Amino acid sequence: MSPGRGVRWGMAIAAVLAATGPLRAQDSVSAVVDRLEAERDGALLWQAGGQLTPVARAVIATLVGAGERGLEPADYAAGALDSMARGMPVRGLTFGPVLDRRLTLSVAQYLHDLGRGRVPDTTFARGARRRPPLALESLVRSAADGVPLETLARAVEPDLAQYRYLLRQLAYYRHLADSTRFVPLPLVRRPVTVGRQYAGVPELRRRLELLGDISPAPAPADSTVYDAALAAGVRLFQARHSLVADGVLGPDTRYELNVSPRVRVRQLALALERLRWLPSLEGQRLVVVNVPAFELFAFDSTGGRGAPALEMPVVLGRAFDKRTPLLLAPMRTVQFRPYWNVPRSILRDEILPVLERQPRYLAAERMEVVGPRDTVLGDTLTPEILRGLAAGTLRVRQRPGPWNALGRTKFSFPNLEDVYLHGTPDTAAFRLSRRDLSHGCIRVRDPVALATWALQGEGGWDLARVDSALVGRDTATVAIPDGLSLLIFYTTAVATPDGQVHFYRDYYGQDRALLAALRARRPR
Repeated sequence: MSPGRGVRWGMAIAAVLAATGPLRAQDSVSAVVDRLEAERDGALLWQAGGQLTPVARAVIATLVGAGERGLEPADYAAGALDSMARGMPVRGLTFGPVLDRRLTLSVAQYLHDLGRGRVPDTTFARGARRRPPLALESLVRSAADGVPLETLARAVEPDLAQYRYLLRQLAYYRHLADSTRFVPLPLVRRPVTVGRQYAGVPELRRRLELLGDISPAPAPADSTVYDAALAAGVRLFQARHSLVADGVLGPDTRYELNVSPRVRVRQLALALERLRWLPSLEGQRLVVVNVPAFELFAFDSTGGRGAPALEMPVVLGRAFDKRTPLLLAPMRTVQFRPYWNVPRSILRDEILPVLERQPRYLAAERMEVVGPRDTVLGDTLTPEILRGLAAGTLRVRQRPGPWNALGRTKFSFPNLEDVYLHGTPDTAAFRLSRRDLSHGCIRVRDPVALATWALQGEGGWDLARVDSALVGRDTATVAIPDGLSLLIFYTTAVATPDGQVHFYRDYYGQDRALLAALRARRPR
C-alpha cells in the first residue's frame, strides 16, 4: 500500500468511526481489532461476496438489542450497521474493509463492556482477587465462526444472582417505558389516609398494578376513595423506595410514584454497570453495605439464589462532608468492649471547644487523655494537657462500656480512611429512613448478630460465647476466619429473589457522576 493510499485509508476509517457511532473504544479493544486484521491479511471477517454473512446479520441484531443489557446500542453503531444489513445506504460506510473493521470493533467493545464495564473503575481493585483479562480476540473469532453473540455475552457477564435479577427487572421496566405513560398524580394537599377522597385514585390504582404492588382487581371507574387495598399497595411501594411504610399517601410518596419508568431503567442500567466492575467474588462469604439503602447484608456465599443470611439497617457518613468510602477489603477482627480512640478531626473541631467551657466534660463522658506509648494521663485537664491536645501530641479515648460511642463491638478491615463497623448506644437513628449521620464509620444495629455470623465455626464461637465476651471486663480482639470480605457498594437499584426491585435516592451523587463519565466516553 502506498503512503498516500495508507493516509487516505486511515482517514476513511477515522471518518467512518466518527460518523457511524459515538463509540470511543478503549486502547485495548482497538489493539485487538488491529491484531485480528493483521492475522487475516486482508480477508474479511463478516462479509462474503460483497454482502454481510448470516452470522454478521445475527450479530448486528444482538447489538441492536444492547439496551436489553443496560447498554446503549449507539455505542456500537448498531443503527448504522442495522441499516446496512437491511440494504439501506449509510453515509461514509460501504461494504468492504471499513465496514468489517466497524463491526469487529463493535463486537469487541460490546463484549468488553459486558465483561468489565463501559468506564474503568479502580474502587474495588485494591487487595482483591482480580478476574483474568478478557480473551477478546478469541471471543470475536468465536462470534465470527457462528457462536451466538448472546451466548458469548452470558459467558463474560458477572456470574452473580443480583445481576440476573436486575436483568429481569430491566426487561420489565423497559417494557413499561415503551408502552406506558405515567400521568402525574395530583398534588397532595394533605396526607391521604384510608377513607379520604383523592382525585388521583384511578391513576394511582393503575400505577400500583403496573408496578406490581397490588393485584389487578375490578374497581369503580369513577371511585376517588382511597381504600384499604390501595393503602396496602402504597405500603409495599413505600417499602421498596426507602420510605416510611405507613400506607399514607404524602408528598414524598407521590414524588416517587411519579418517577417515570425511563428513569428507573437508567437506575437499573447503572446498577448493572457497577456489578461489572467487581472482581471475582464467586463462592466467598461476603458482607455488603449498600450506601443509598443504608442497609447491610451478609451472604454465606455469593452464588446460589442471592438471598442474605443476615440483614440490618446501618448509619453511614454524612452526604455533605463525611461520606463513607466505597471499598472491598477482607474483614480482619472483631473487638469486644473496644476503646474509642477519638479521631483527630473530631477532637479538634468538636471536643476541644467544649473542653474550654466544660472542664469536667471528659470525666462525664468516661474519656481519658492518652500520651506517648499509650500512657494514660486521666481525665483532669491542665493547661499543659490542653496545649498537648491542641498540638496533637496527646489524644483522647473513651473507655469501654455501655456508654462507649462504638457500643460493645468493633469490626476492623484494612483501609486508608480508617473507618470501621461498630455498634452504638444510640439506636434512635435506625428508625429513620435516611441515615447519613456519621463521620464516615458504619454503625450497625445488631452487632451481636453480625459478630456471631462472622465468627461462626471458628474456635467454638457462637451466640453464647459472644454474649460472654460482651460482658467481660477487658477489651478482647478475635481474628475473623479467612475468606470473609466487606464490600461497601453503591447502587440505587436492588433486585430481590422474590421478584421485587427496590429503588433508592442518589444521596452521594454517584449516579450523576457515573452518567457524566459514560457521556464523556463518547466523542463530542
